[in-house]
Amino acid sequence: MFRITIATLAFGFALLMQGCASAPEKPQAPARISQVEIADGIALNLTSPPTKHQGQGMQTLIKGRHGQSRYEMLMQIELNPNNIAINATTTSGVQLFEMLWFENAPHRLSRSPLAKDIEVQYLLADFQLAHWPKEQLLAALDSAKIKVTIEDKDRARTVYRNGEPVILIEYQTDFIAFEHLERRYRLTIKPLEKWQN
Repeated sequence: MFRITIATLAFGFALLMQGCASAPEKPQAPARISQVEIADGIALNLTSPPTKHQGQGMQTLIKGRHGQSRYEMLMQIELNPNNIAINATTTSGVQLFEMLWFENAPHRLSRSPLAKDIEVQYLLADFQLAHWPKEQLLAALDSAKIKVTIEDKDRARTVYRNGEPVILIEYQTDFIAFEHLERRYRLTIKPLEKWQN
């Protein structure tokens, strides 16, 4: 079954609809997002921020491409010892969603109808793949039937499944290039501002 991820047509739809005024949707019933399938047969257990990132905040510009679709959004992220707070808007300032994620408790999510098809768990997983230390990610991977490895080398990170690359992450001077080879999408994550809480 095809799943729409954070880097799919949902953003294209959201950007087309950004000019429409609409009231935010009521918060969803509490649920816990603990594990995300980052590729076929590879599940990542989401984890709290590593100690070195706790207390940090950042605003980032995310540009993505999936097939012929292109999209952009702004994300403000705060990394706390017990949670991750995300506020996402279009580049013109229209609210997409707000999320407060906890490792061992239900998350809180409210979103505009513009973002109803955005599966925020994929966004959170991609963020952790790009920012968490390799050792923490390896411990969080749940792949009983396949061999998953993560290689950090010369400002690049690659996730392999049975020796074949699945996800490529390159750390440039002022942005992160994220490419999912299996799901065929690309993200450019550009930090605009960073702060310490």
